[in-house]
Parts: sequence; structure tokens; C-alpha cells
Amino acid sequence: MGDTLARGGSSQSAIPYLEKAVRFEPSLAPAPAALGRAYLRSGRSREAVPHLKAALPKDEKGATLYQRAQAYKQTGQTELANRALQEFNRTSSAGLERTQQMNEEREITPP
Repeated sequence: MGDTLARGGSSQSAIPYLEKAVRFEPSLAPAPAALGRAYLRSGRSREAVPHLKAALPKDEKGATLYQRAQAYKQTGQTELANRALQEFNRTSSAGLERTQQMNEEREITPP
């Protein structure tokens, strides 16, 4: 419910649901990421950081790294923001290469 509200633009309304999800099932990978995003979109950047950090191991595309960089930037932690952004750039480049390689492998060619 919280993720649905957050994706629909109601981040503030989503926070109680997402906090409950993280509290009851902390290993549920999407919950910390969604809570971090909701905090970030609600202007609660400092609270977003630990949840975005917790979601990093499950983030294959790098979106959480970018959001963490934004949270650091908004809290005035420019050095940490720069490091997270550099890591995001490395991760997203590697992900793009993997996607291109997979697309090439799946390409159907005439016999």
C-alpha cells in the first residue's frame, strides 16, 4: 500500500505504511528503498539516507545510489554526494553494457 501511494505522488501518506513494512520485515528489499524515496520526496532527506543505504545491495540499476546522492546533497554532505554519484555513474554504465550485450544475444537473425 505504501509503495503504491508513494508511486502515485502521495509520499507523505505512504510513509506510515512503509515504516511499518520496514519495522515488521526489514529483509524485504523493496521496503527500505520505497521508504527512503518517500522520505526524500517529502523533504526528509536525513531520514532517507539509512533506508537508501539498506536498499543498496538489492539495487541492480543504480537508482538507489542516485537517490542517496540526492539525499546527501540536500543535507549538505557534498563529498558523500559526489562519491555516491560517481558510484552511480560506474554502476549505470556497467548496467547499460550488460543490457546491450543481452539484447545482442537475443537478436534473431535470418538463417
